Amino acid sequence: MFEQGLVRKLDLLRAENKVRDMDARLKEIESKMFEAENRLKNLLGISLNDKIIINGSIEENIINLNADKMIERMRENNPIIKSLEEQKKVSKNNLKMAYSDFFPTIAINGQYNLRGDKISEISEWEDYYSINLSVTYSLFKGFSKKFNLKIAKAQKQETDIRVMAYKRNLYSNLMNLIKKNNYLIEKIISAKLSFKNTKEELEIAKTNYNEGLISYTDLELIENQNLSAELNYYQSIFEYYTNIFTIETFVSQSVLKF
Repeated sequence: MFEQGLVRKLDLLRAENKVRDMDARLKEIESKMFEAENRLKNLLGISLNDKIIINGSIEENIINLNADKMIERMRENNPIIKSLEEQKKVSKNNLKMAYSDFFPTIAINGQYNLRGDKISEISEWEDYYSINLSVTYSLFKGFSKKFNLKIAKAQKQETDIRVMAYKRNLYSNLMNLIKKNNYLIEKIISAKLSFKNTKEELEIAKTNYNEGLISYTDLELIENQNLSAELNYYQSIFEYYTNIFTIETFVSQSVLKF
């Protein structure tokens, strides 16, 4: 168009800069795709020389999450919470053991015997039994009992605080993700509507361009807007899935079913 005198030199320079910019972005995308493919191969445990072919397409699979149900699932299934609960039980038992040092030890012993004069006549042996009850109590252990009790109390208190803080952090993060899920659903709906409108706008622009009503620059601008709207739509779906997968790590259970 420049050689035919239909555009200015400035338009040509802008077009050349745009081509160079798009070429750089294309190489960046190819590099990211190569990196993502190698990560997937390492995750699957296959050779880096193998070829991966991605089938299917990006589609919406939107669900509304119930916050109470998600918290209940996390409480039941999350391995970290289960581990924290076990730590609380251990610290509680350690405290009970420290208290037990202040109580006496009670033991019951039983003994049953047979005796006779002749080994060959066991049926004539006499039998007898005895039961003994013993109580022992340590009067002094160098203040070790009180010291161990204080340590056990401190450890239990520290464990309880740590578990409570970690649980609150988990619940808070989960609630944030669920709240974000609602926002991302609205973002998908909005992006989808924008993509639909720009597609219609592009069809109208193509008709106007063929009839000579708009310039090629105007048509190109609308085409770029359509591509940007399409990218935003798919990006919003990607963000939604990423958020859902993060929620699944908290509840330790699948949320989406494809």
